[in-house]
Amino acid sequence: MTRDSLLAIVVVVIPAFNEQKTIGGVVNEVSQYCAQVVVVDDGSQDQTASIAENAGAVVLKQSINKGYDQALSIGFEYAYESTGADITVSFDADGQHSGVDIEKLVSPILKGEADLVLAQRKHLTHWSEKVFSLFSSQFGVKDPLCGLKAYDRSVYSRFGVFDTVGSIGTELSLKAIKCGFRPAFVGIDTMPRQDQSRFYRESLRANIKIIKALLRVRSLLKSL
Repeated sequence: MTRDSLLAIVVVVIPAFNEQKTIGGVVNEVSQYCAQVVVVDDGSQDQTASIAENAGAVVLKQSINKGYDQALSIGFEYAYESTGADITVSFDADGQHSGVDIEKLVSPILKGEADLVLAQRKHLTHWSEKVFSLFSSQFGVKDPLCGLKAYDRSVYSRFGVFDTVGSIGTELSLKAIKCGFRPAFVGIDTMPRQDQSRFYRESLRANIKIIKALLRVRSLLKSL
């Protein structure tokens, strides 16, 4: 695997909401490991969009905040339809992920060993994440909610959509695994956020949202 091959095929999708403090650095770092960075500005009220554009990203702007799942769906559709990406990677805007991990995720796909690769954090801090993990472990996924994932084009092509039920970024991966696509898993370290996550700003509400997402994706998978 060479850097040239990575640049030729990989597109990184970053959903972002009011991340002006980190988005420029994230785009600059990630750009070293992909052909194109796509930032989906999810109705930000700060300078997220302009900073991302100045850093070299394609920015898809939503006038109102539609949520993490919709932002990823829009980004993946653009990557699939407009860039011809062979591998699409989801990546968080808050600076917790390291760009170098992109190489680790796309490597098994490039080698033909996997169809999708999921990053796995070492520790799950919220009880709802641990409950979700108990469910997803039946598919071999111990950390379904990590925002760093890589998908071969064939996975998105099969389903034609990233998320339909509000699964907090878990639907495509779990559905693909259940339908026979080959997963691989890569352990990663995460870096502290500069600010508190918007998702966990209200802990109880966030935990409830995760449990609701779990119930929805569980029902969806049972119907397959």
